[in-house]
Amino acid sequence: MQHRRIYSNRLTASADVGNGYNWLIETWPYLVEHADGSITVVRGTRGALWFDSVNGDYVGRYGALSTLVHEPGNQRFVLTLPAGPQYRFHDFDQTEFPPGRFAARMARGGQLTKVTAYTDDQRIEQIEQTAGSGGSEITRAFRYTYHAQGPIESVTLRQRTGGGDWTDIRRATYDYYGADEDFGSFGDLKRVRIQDPEGQGWGDIDVHYYRYYKQGDPNGFAHGLKFVLGPEPYARMIEDGLEPLAEPDAVLAQYAEQYLKYDIDKRVVSESLDGGSRTFGFAYTASTHSDGYNHWKAKTVETRPDGSEHVVYTNYIGQILIKELRSGSDRWIEYRRYDHQGRRIERANPSAVIGYDDSQADLDVALSSDAGLIQVREY
Repeated sequence: MQHRRIYSNRLTASADVGNGYNWLIETWPYLVEHADGSITVVRGTRGALWFDSVNGDYVGRYGALSTLVHEPGNQRFVLTLPAGPQYRFHDFDQTEFPPGRFAARMARGGQLTKVTAYTDDQRIEQIEQTAGSGGSEITRAFRYTYHAQGPIESVTLRQRTGGGDWTDIRRATYDYYGADEDFGSFGDLKRVRIQDPEGQGWGDIDVHYYRYYKQGDPNGFAHGLKFVLGPEPYARMIEDGLEPLAEPDAVLAQYAEQYLKYDIDKRVVSESLDGGSRTFGFAYTASTHSDGYNHWKAKTVETRPDGSEHVVYTNYIGQILIKELRSGSDRWIEYRRYDHQGRRIERANPSAVIGYDDSQADLDVALSSDAGLIQVREY
């Protein structure tokens, strides 16, 4: 379907911009205005951008190359990404449309995707994209309905030619856990059914099922995602005479695409894939070094099924400083360095990195003097 669901074990989305707790829609960015005049552009769980208001202009933080411009005459904000796409949002002064919400996206080639209708309670009701002209003009639309509690109930892809009638093409429907259900808390996304038109109704072609930890469960926390069951394992369980929504965790673990366990800080410490055939472990270390773009604050070690390790050091805003792959006695290290505005100015490939010392705030990276590739940026 049109939008991509992004899960975060850190962020709780508001009900009218996602699919329940912790699910955001990547293609529905929106603006949050803060008391100091700064603005956050929320894009999924990892792509947020921050802009500070400086003398009437908006300046990106942390070396962001994206730009945000307020157009008072058009009552909108325009976000332009480095690759060229533009996003338009209703500003906070007008009252006709939901303030700060997504209005349109202009692709690099000029293709416009826009919101053409909102519900009475200011949720997106329809998004359209048009190609061609005249009688051969083709318009595709995504039509949204909502549960009474707020989250999306369904999205229907439909199409029409010229000014003709709409024809339904495909639909996704969303089910959520109730207040007293097993395997999830109130508002958690339970099931997504992808459907095709079938007679006067709809028939399921793919089913996705999700299961969560509840308050007090070991290895997790309330609303924390536990199991992901995609269409293939879901169908395989049905073929084996099992009911995915009712089977105990021990059975579901034998089929699940993903099985997650967490530590007390809600960080993933174990990820089992494909019915437990592969398991990845994660360990975390925090440093006491001062904040700085070239000081490491967090270290993550991913242990892979074959015993190799992927080690990542990040600074206080999550930018990568070191990425290292360890396999036996072999090491491949990539290093990145930033300027005083958080812009990357250097990237050393493994062929140029000899080693580093994580007892030092800046990792004291040793580079080769006569070998390897180092990429340098100037601003």
